[in-house]
Amino acid sequence: MRRLPVVDLGASQSKICTALHQSLTTLGFCYVRAPQLPTQQIAHTLSFSKWLFDLPVKERRKMLIPELTHCPTRGYYPFEGTAGQPKHDIDAFAFGPANQDGVALRQQYFQKHKYDWRKDLSLVNNVWPTNIPEVPAAQAKEFQEHFEQLFQTLTTLLHIVLHHIGIIMELSDPDALVKMHSKADHVCELKHYKPLPPWAMSMGEQGEDADERMRGHCDLSTITFLLQDKIGGLQIQQPTLDGKSWQWEDIQPNEDVLVMNTGRFLTHWSSQLFPSTQHRVVTADKTQSRYSVVMFCIPDWEVQVEPLLPFHDMLYKEPRTGTNDDVLLEPNWAKPFVVGDRMPVV
Repeated sequence: MRRLPVVDLGASQSKICTALHQSLTTLGFCYVRAPQLPTQQIAHTLSFSKWLFDLPVKERRKMLIPELTHCPTRGYYPFEGTAGQPKHDIDAFAFGPANQDGVALRQQYFQKHKYDWRKDLSLVNNVWPTNIPEVPAAQAKEFQEHFEQLFQTLTTLLHIVLHHIGIIMELSDPDALVKMHSKADHVCELKHYKPLPPWAMSMGEQGEDADERMRGHCDLSTITFLLQDKIGGLQIQQPTLDGKSWQWEDIQPNEDVLVMNTGRFLTHWSSQLFPSTQHRVVTADKTQSRYSVVMFCIPDWEVQVEPLLPFHDMLYKEPRTGTNDDVLLEPNWAKPFVVGDRMPVV
C-alpha cells in the first residue's frame, strides 16, 4: 500500500514548490497538510457527511432535482457506479459556491458562444437540508454553514497551490492560473459508498475489477481535493516494474490530511509536465460504509486552455494507455480549447 508524499502548505515557498514538483510530476497525487484546514475540521466534515446520509431516504430525496439525474451538480442524487448495479450504488450530494448560480458564473461564456442557457437545467442554486421542514433546523443550518466555509477554505488552498505551480512553471505572472479560476465555479460532492448487502457479496464476480465501485478515470478539473475516512479504497494507476504495462496501487488512507491530484486542465496547461493520473475506487471493506468529500476545481468557463510550456522545457509523458482523457488522446492534443466547451451539460 502506497503512502503519498506530503506537501505542507505552511512551509516556505521553496519547500512547497519542491514538494509539489516532485509529487505531481511523478504520481500526479499527494497528501496536502494546510494550517487553514486542521485535523479537527476534517473530522467534522466527515461527521457532517455521515449525518446527511443518515437522514431518511424520503428526506434526502426532497433535495433531489429530477432534471439533473444525468448531470448532477446540485442537490442529492443516487449515483450508479461502475456497473449500474445495486451493489455499486453510491449516494451523493453536490453543491457549488454560496449565493451564486450557474447563469451568473457562466454568463460571459454563454454570451460569447450564443448559448441558450434557459435550456440548461444544471444552472440552479444550491439545495440544502435547511429547505426541508422535517429536518432539525439547527443541525441543517450548522451543516450548511460548515460546508459553505469548507468550500471557501478549499478555494483558498487552490489559489495557494496554483500560485506555487505558476512559480514552478516560471510563468511571467505566477498568479496567471489563479486568475483563470476567479469565479470559483467549482463543484463539491459528498459521497457515501454503502456497504454491500449479503446477496451482493455472494454474486461470485471474478477478476481484478470485481470490487470496483468507481471505474478508472482522470478528473475533468484543474486540481481535485479529497477528504476521505479510514476505510480506504482509492487506487491509482502506476507502471509495472518492467515498465511494459500498468497496475493498480492502493493508497494508504489518512484522515488527517487532504488528498490532492492533478486534473486534465492542469495537465494541458503544463504541457503534460503534471500528468493526470488514472484512479478509481474499490471496495476495501464490504461490511462498512465509506465516506468522502471531493471538490473539483474548475476554471472559469470562458477561459482558453493551451500548453504554456515549450516542449523542449517540459518533462514529457506519453498519455497513459486506457485513459479516458479525451484532451490528451487527441492527435492534436496541444490545440487550444475553451473550458466551457469541455464541460458536460444536461
